[in-house]
Amino acid sequence: FEAEQKEKENAVLRAENLKAQKESNYKTLIIWVSVVLVAGLIVMVVLQFRYNKSKSDLNERLLKTNIKIAQKNEELKKLNEVKNRMLSIVGHDVKGPLSSISSLLKLINSGELTDEQEKEFLQDLESETSKTSMLLENLLHWTKSQFDGLEVNLDERELKGAVDHIVSLYENPIRKKKIVIENTIDPKDKAVVDKQLLDLILRNLLSNAIKYVYEGGKIRFGCEKEDGKVRLKVTDNGMGMSQEKIDTLFAKSSSTLGANNEKGTGLGLVLTKDAVEQCGGSLKVESERGKGSTFILELPLPGNN
Repeated sequence: FEAEQKEKENAVLRAENLKAQKESNYKTLIIWVSVVLVAGLIVMVVLQFRYNKSKSDLNERLLKTNIKIAQKNEELKKLNEVKNRMLSIVGHDVKGPLSSISSLLKLINSGELTDEQEKEFLQDLESETSKTSMLLENLLHWTKSQFDGLEVNLDERELKGAVDHIVSLYENPIRKKKIVIENTIDPKDKAVVDKQLLDLILRNLLSNAIKYVYEGGKIRFGCEKEDGKVRLKVTDNGMGMSQEKIDTLFAKSSSTLGANNEKGTGLGLVLTKDAVEQCGGSLKVESERGKGSTFILELPLPGNN
């Protein structure tokens, strides 16, 4: 009986051991399956991450490429506008004065003029040549600024002498319209400005004032100093402007006939404002229709630039 009992106990133990072994094998299988699943999941996450990063990098490259294309298109658009503007000016505003010069030369060479008439025509010829020269200089300056940018060399410049020099270049149109010029700038007044840009600014402001002042009118140059700035004022008692005109004055297409129906390109004041800003200054306008205009050129004083 004891042997039989012991055999039964052994059978139970063997059964329990077998069951335990099966459970252990099952757990091991689950662990390995879990490990494989986790490893597979990690691989999938890594692959997805790399895919997303690759996709993100591609999108970023595409975005940069699109930005570059947009920039190139904008540059091409700007170049096309410059080309059209140049063709318009050359075809109309340069051709007109050159035709006038050609006609004047033909009259002078005809030998049919009196000495007084010839003198008058020579003065007209000089005036037309001077206007055409200034137009071409403005055009070249504007074209260079559009394509290459400007090289600005700021230095102390004496203002009264600079104004006197520019006024001397316009003796004929000033004399022809019997304009009175007043230069009340103190010889000691100076500003920090580029010399070539200052000449361009003064030429355009004086030319503009001559254009819109009536015969026998007055143009005055004056200076004020305040808050580290010098304010050079160019005042005329000519046609003046409405506020609506002032608001569009520095647009490239803005041009109005002068007091004697003088024509312009609308480019001079655009260049002037740009040149002033290139020198770290500002340009303002005060005007009233029928009473004249004042252009206020504000530039840094020496030691305050």
